[in-house]
Amino acid sequence: MNVRIESSKIVKPLYDAGGGAPPAGERVPLSVFDRVTYDVYMAVIYAFRPPTPPNAALELGLAKTLAVYREGALFVEATVSAPLAAVMPFGPSPELLRLHPSTAAARGGRAGELVRVQLTRFACGSLVIGFTSHHRVADGQAAGNFLVAWGLASRRLPVCDRATRFPPRDPPLVQFPHRETEYYAPKKKKNHDDDDELATVVHDKIKVHKVHFTKEFVAGVKARASSSPSPSPSRRGYSTFQSVHAAELIRRAVARADDAYFRSFVDFASSGAVEAEGLAATADESQAVLCPDVEVDSWLGIDFYDLDFGGGGGGPVYFTPSYLPMEGTVFLVPSLAGDGSIDAYVALFETHLDEFKKICYTY
Repeated sequence: MNVRIESSKIVKPLYDAGGGAPPAGERVPLSVFDRVTYDVYMAVIYAFRPPTPPNAALELGLAKTLAVYREGALFVEATVSAPLAAVMPFGPSPELLRLHPSTAAARGGRAGELVRVQLTRFACGSLVIGFTSHHRVADGQAAGNFLVAWGLASRRLPVCDRATRFPPRDPPLVQFPHRETEYYAPKKKKNHDDDDELATVVHDKIKVHKVHFTKEFVAGVKARASSSPSPSPSRRGYSTFQSVHAAELIRRAVARADDAYFRSFVDFASSGAVEAEGLAATADESQAVLCPDVEVDSWLGIDFYDLDFGGGGGGPVYFTPSYLPMEGTVFLVPSLAGDGSIDAYVALFETHLDEFKKICYTY
């Protein structure tokens, strides 16, 4: 896929759109939850059939949205001389990165923008939007809210802001061992170049595999999970003693993360102990391999498919997370069909791919 960059610029907030300019020098601080998540950009891709709004209308809508969400965004316009059908459906591969602003374009001699957008027009008139945002300022739900607000602004509808704060208690009450959970004391690394070289080698051995689970399969898994376990010595299915034990451990861990735990975390993270002791967040974006652990991120409740820019072509005809080769990560995304089926994007070592394909539909 040959993507030609036509223009690249910074779109600044349009404050006269009703958002009101912020006071001079005002900054929006990261919450304690933002500071312990991955310090990395997350990207998604949308595809729309024609007719679609012109790029100028989408740029204006983005500027209006930024009047509420504050900061400017990198805005790149690109074209592809082939029709969208020639490259659809998009597979989870490095080819997807062409539909986002490149690292060089994103830098451009400036500090990294928190939001980066690329509009790629195909020969058939279809539009693909590559949206990238920094994970520390927008998790999946916040990014979904921003995208929906951008669509509203592009259609000249009002945009709403829902900011949240997490103040510590007075006096603080730390009841749980956050030093061993959300934070750790990092060891000094002798050679960062060796780490970068190792990460490059590891990434080359990781594949991102897409799996589709039908609504019938999902219903079967739910029914099996809610039934009493009755393992057979000759069958290693979903309800084995091992999986039941693992499920019980997960349930206990989730039960412990209650309101008291989160309040304790806010108090600890706001106490100054993190800075005084030089603690680092356990969410390490430089870690390319999670094995033997697995991180499952559910996007099933996020309204990514509600994005509508107007123009007459309707909502998105395709949505996918972009390419993220971090072994052990799993993204669960609702199918565009809206029938209860699920798409799972699984990053794993290439040597494990065949075995995964054999077992992923067993339960």
